Amino acid sequence: MLTYSIVVATFNCSALLLLGIPGLQSYKEKFIKVDNDNFIKEAEAIDGDILKLGFLAYMIRFEVISKGPNSSVIRSTIEYEIDDAHPEVEAMVSTAHLAAAAVKFSEHAKEKKVPQATS
Repeated sequence: MLTYSIVVATFNCSALLLLGIPGLQSYKEKFIKVDNDNFIKEAEAIDGDILKLGFLAYMIRFEVISKGPNSSVIRSTIEYEIDDAHPEVEAMVSTAHLAAAAVKFSEHAKEKKVPQATS
């Protein structure tokens, strides 16, 4: 189960998250891009287990793409760089936990009847 908590937040929409992903204890990520006009959020790992495993960089991007007045798609992307000494960590890269989060976002939006974006 993916867990998170905001550990630091500032007035300019940047935040640090402490994440828990199955198989890892935790890691911190920082939002590096928050584009509310285009519905894009990017966060990079800045500390924790994911970097200790051999990732030199690990960034997650969410893009919400409108497909009509009542439909959207969430495109999830992981960009990473690995240490040459740890090629085995590449097998750990998966968007499965991001897909699970997208399902939860969708359920929440439907339950709360979140207002639809206008195109």
